[in-house]
Amino acid sequence: MTEETIITEKKNFERINYSLRPAKHIERKMFCETFGRLSILDNIKNYRYIGMGSAYFSDFSLFHKTLGITKLVSIEGASDHQSRKRIKFNRPFACVDVEFGWTTEVLPRLPWEEWEKLNEKSIVWLDYIDKIKEFMFNDIDTVLFKINPGSIFLITLDISEDDERKDSNNKLSPKEFKIKALEENVGGRERIPIRTFDLVLNIENNKSVVREIIHNAFLSAIKKRNGGLPKSKQLKYKQLFNLHYKDSADMLTVGGIVYTEDQKENVNEMFVHLDFIRDGENCFSISVPKLTYREINALDKVLPHIKGKENKRRNNDLRKIPLSAIDKKNYANIYRYFPTFAEANL
Repeated sequence: MTEETIITEKKNFERINYSLRPAKHIERKMFCETFGRLSILDNIKNYRYIGMGSAYFSDFSLFHKTLGITKLVSIEGASDHQSRKRIKFNRPFACVDVEFGWTTEVLPRLPWEEWEKLNEKSIVWLDYIDKIKEFMFNDIDTVLFKINPGSIFLITLDISEDDERKDSNNKLSPKEFKIKALEENVGGRERIPIRTFDLVLNIENNKSVVREIIHNAFLSAIKKRNGGLPKSKQLKYKQLFNLHYKDSADMLTVGGIVYTEDQKENVNEMFVHLDFIRDGENCFSISVPKLTYREINALDKVLPHIKGKENKRRNNDLRKIPLSAIDKKNYANIYRYFPTFAEANL
C-alpha cells in the first residue's frame, strides 16, 4: 500500500464519526435484517462477524446486540501506538477480537481451517474507504477460498469520480484520464469490462462498472475454488447487495451469499421480501431526505402503503404533508431503517 493510503487509514476514525452518518446507519440496519434471515440455514450463534470497527465499532455493537453474534473480529489498519491504544480502549465487548494490520495481512492469518472443522460460518464486511484498488482482489480471493457455505461476503468502496485536474500535463481528455486512473487502480485493462471504454465515468456509470468488476472477481474466485471438486461440494454465489449511498463520498456496497446445492432452495426464498435486495445491475440507492421530527411523524402515520379504501385515505393525508414528491418517495423506501439522532447525556 502507498504511504498516502497508510496515513489515510491510520487517521480514518479521526476524520469520520461512523456512528453519525445517516445513510451508513441505514445500510447497517438493512444488513442486520438480512443477516437475521441466515437463521434459516444455521443458528446465528454459529456465525462469526469479521469487519472493520474503527474506533466507533458501530456495526459490531448493532450486530452483537440485535443478532446475538458473540464471535466478532475487527481488522484495524492503525499502525501508530496512540491509535491502537485508542481502538483497544473503545472495544465495546469482550467478545470482539481486534487484529491489527492491513486486510491483506490479517485475512490470510485468521484460523479459517479451524472454523471449517467446526462448520462455523462467516459474515465478512470489508468496509473500505478507498476507491477500488488492486489489493482488494487479493482480499476477495482469500475470503472466497476460505469461508464455509452459507456465509455472506460484502465489500464497500468509494466510487467518487476521479479528478481530471490531477493530470498536470493536460495530455488526456477527462474521459481518457478517468479510464487510465481506473486501469491503474485495478492493476490492468483485463479486469475492466469492455463496455467501459465507451462510457463517461460519472457516478451513475461508476456504480455499474465497479459493481461488474467486483462481481466478476467474486465469480472468478468461486470458479477457482470449485476447480476439481465434485458437483455436490461446489459453491455457488448469489448477489444480494448492490447499494449506493452518499454521506460525504459516493459509496457502493456489493456482495452476497455463497452456498451449496442443498442450500439453494432456502437461499432463493429467504431474502425475497426485502425490498433493498438486488441480484443484478439495478442499484438500490439510499437517499436520505432532510426532515424535521414533525415531518417524520406525519410520514410514519401514512406508511406503509397498502391497498383498498384505507390506502386512499392515507394518500390524501400524504398529499397534505408539505414535502416534495421525491422526499416522500425516498423516505418511504427507507423509513423502517431511518435513524433518529438526538442529543443525550449518557
